[in-house]
Amino acid sequence: MAYTVDLTDTRPRTVLRLPGELRFDHITDDVSDGLRHLYAAAGQAGLSPAGPPEITYLGPVGPGRTTAVEFAFPLDHAEPGPVADGAEVVVQEQVKVARTEHVGPYDEIGAAHDAVARGAAAEGYEPAGPPTECYLVGPDKAWRPGLLRTEVRLPIRSAKEQA
Repeated sequence: MAYTVDLTDTRPRTVLRLPGELRFDHITDDVSDGLRHLYAAAGQAGLSPAGPPEITYLGPVGPGRTTAVEFAFPLDHAEPGPVADGAEVVVQEQVKVARTEHVGPYDEIGAAHDAVARGAAAEGYEPAGPPTECYLVGPDKAWRPGLLRTEVRLPIRSAKEQA
């Protein structure tokens, strides 16, 4: 699949986030459980999502690995602070990102991550934080894997800033 990579600035936004872990060999179950806990914490606090869920990968992903992650979704309005079951409302600041959209099965999404890293590097940028996958059309709405849509975002900074 060919990917178009855009460089853009995100808007500051309020999100509900929940730390978790994903075991590569059980990733489907762990993602389902993490998102279920995120939505349950939101329900307990009377909060509703204002957009699709996302996962930020705080470490490397691969066979036999367990990776720290943050499950999240945007909120319209909420006061920052702890909510329930380890979830918290936080304000995310504006950040420059390289992003692309992956259409298709999750087991092929690695190519989208590679594309954002290459696209950023080609424009003179380097990673400035962990990648995030935003599930625009997830398995709850797609009747086959080829219809899944995921935005892959990578925070970036000018490579010149680090030189």
